[in-house]
Amino acid sequence: MKDGGFVFFVLKWGNGFEGVDAKMNEYTAQRDGVFHSVCSLDCPDQCGLLVHKRDGVIVKVEGDPNHPVTRGAICNKVRHMAARIYDGKRLTTPLRRVGAKGEGAFVPISWDEAIAEITDRWKALVAERGSESILPYSFYGNMGRIGTEGMGTRFF
Repeated sequence: MKDGGFVFFVLKWGNGFEGVDAKMNEYTAQRDGVFHSVCSLDCPDQCGLLVHKRDGVIVKVEGDPNHPVTRGAICNKVRHMAARIYDGKRLTTPLRRVGAKGEGAFVPISWDEAIAEITDRWKALVAERGSESILPYSFYGNMGRIGTEGMGTRFF
């Protein structure tokens, strides 16, 4: 999704994920409008959102008053999402640490390099210590459906 790299999940209430790809492409291609979305952050509510775009840029995020649970309420983290997405200090590329931990010395690397390094490290850890050495800690305490059905369930 081109809107600053942040992915908003576009869903129809009660209809599962049918047509999500087509809808996401339709919404991201439209430069102006108000679009229904769902927060992808790490809490149990899965707040319904109305994402306002002008000239292809997200200018406002507000709660969807028709969401059956949150009824328009959203947290400040999400309310100010547009400012976070377009912040000039936001990381947009993977970084490799080149100094000692804590020095803050990093160099940009490509996504392919980052994925290869992570894959190589994971393979080495599995060979040396077993697959449980990279199993992520998973819990459902403060996570919604999107958060709980993510990486861990796909790969482990």
